[in-house]
Amino acid sequence: MGKHRYTKWLALCLAVVMIFGCALSVSAADNKSPDKGSTVTVSNNGTDGNYAQKTLKIKYSGKDVTTYQIWYRLAGGEFTKFYANKDSYQRTISNLKDKGLYELRVYGKDKNGNFTKATVTSYRYMNTNTSVKLQAKSKAIRVVWNSISSASGYQIRYSLNKNMSGATSVKSGKGSYAKTLTGLKSGKTYYVQVRPYVIKNGKTYWGIYSTVKSVKAK
Repeated sequence: MGKHRYTKWLALCLAVVMIFGCALSVSAADNKSPDKGSTVTVSNNGTDGNYAQKTLKIKYSGKDVTTYQIWYRLAGGEFTKFYANKDSYQRTISNLKDKGLYELRVYGKDKNGNFTKATVTSYRYMNTNTSVKLQAKSKAIRVVWNSISSASGYQIRYSLNKNMSGATSVKSGKGSYAKTLTGLKSGKTYYVQVRPYVIKNGKTYWGIYSTVKSVKAK
């Protein structure tokens, strides 16, 4: 009986070691330290996908990098990762299962086999045709946009400055497509942007802001 218990205990220990080892291998890119000087940058910071065709595009470049590792996932989901060689500077991720808000990360592997830290953790909405229209009203502006079924809501920001400095932000709920901004100054030109967001497991994932639009309040 004692020998049987020992065998079961040994098998349990081996299973724990195997599981722990797998967990480490999945997060390897996060745990290694790169050589000094090895870097990766991502150049496309706006919308970078086709919502209808379910594709994402990412552009990147690296210094002292032998291999790139690209991670992507639907907001709140599991990561998928793949590798690209040192001479590859952009990649289109196709055949995505779902339209929506995606997180992208890029790592660079140096000559000693170590990975850089994630160079970008951005949340990009696969919609290149986000349309925003503005209508001037008395000390107010009505903002209308394309409603997207998979979004949890939208954030609208507006400012008296074209660069959106000092912007005021308000939210609009799921399924909405318009918001009236009130309490504005008559005769002043306002600049407006809209972006979607998704809430998964209590965390908010932000999309990309639309092109800046402007209108003068009446």
